[in-house]
Amino acid sequence: MSHPVRLFGSHSLQLQAVQPATSQGYRSAFERFETYVFRVLGVQLRSVNCPILMDEYLNQYLLAVYEEFDGAMMHLGVRAIPGVLQEMGFQWNSAFPNSRRTLKGWEKKHPPKSALPLPASYVDLAALVLVLSGAPRVGAGLLIAFEGFLRVSELCALTSSDILLPSSLLSTTTTCGLRLGRTKTGRNQFVFISDPTVIQLLHQLHASTAPNAKLFPGMTPSKFNAALKWATRVLGITEHYTMHSLRHGRATAAFLAHVHPDVIRRAGRWSSLHSMETYLQGVTAFLLQTTTPPPLIPLLKLHTTVHKLLPMFCRG
Repeated sequence: MSHPVRLFGSHSLQLQAVQPATSQGYRSAFERFETYVFRVLGVQLRSVNCPILMDEYLNQYLLAVYEEFDGAMMHLGVRAIPGVLQEMGFQWNSAFPNSRRTLKGWEKKHPPKSALPLPASYVDLAALVLVLSGAPRVGAGLLIAFEGFLRVSELCALTSSDILLPSSLLSTTTTCGLRLGRTKTGRNQFVFISDPTVIQLLHQLHASTAPNAKLFPGMTPSKFNAALKWATRVLGITEHYTMHSLRHGRATAAFLAHVHPDVIRRAGRWSSLHSMETYLQGVTAFLLQTTTPPPLIPLLKLHTTVHKLLPMFCRG
């Protein structure tokens, strides 16, 4: 029988290795699990010290989530296990074997899907919708995230001091750059921005933002996702896109333009070339099968013009 081991100081050190957004996801999943156990079983989860009993509760919860969402929302189950370890400060050898088997069966029956790649033309039009609706910074954020292969957590963390304008770069006068303080694959990474429209937007944001202040104050990953969902619905786009779709769309566009995969990997800061290449093959196939809503077709013909004019709309 496995016995729980309280981690004490090492637990806080382990938490430092987890991205804040990931840690919040674990916490939210744990709180959902905790609420379920109290509501259904009348048990205070934080008082449970037996790993076998915790595994039983967790397995029951996973089955309930599976039934509730008909096999969707697997991330709620996947995050529940590290959520328990994070929030309760315990570590068990071979933790939760029954729950892990349930998750494995869930994954086989309903394989998780990657975020759909968002085409550049859709990004431009979604940004225009947001700008014209009174959210110019959010619209600009979409273009910056797309051009920079940014994860939404990286976008939300950007400050005015993270923008390196052409005058501050010794190597070139035609590109701009973004410093990413903390990313999934390391600290203090750098992203080159060469698109003239996005460079102009960064100039405007830098000039209108106080030193060290957030470029997108009040915005969180969930708020960016909600804004993108709303903008695509306004455009009549029925596919479910998330902010991660911008990163995938940018990589797919580069792949279709015959950019070398290793160049894409370095630009997107992927750690594995093999996994990135396998992923790109799949999403490229999907992108080529995407059907454009008929009302969007005339607008897509103008998207290049829209792209160039977006800085003017953002300023106005």
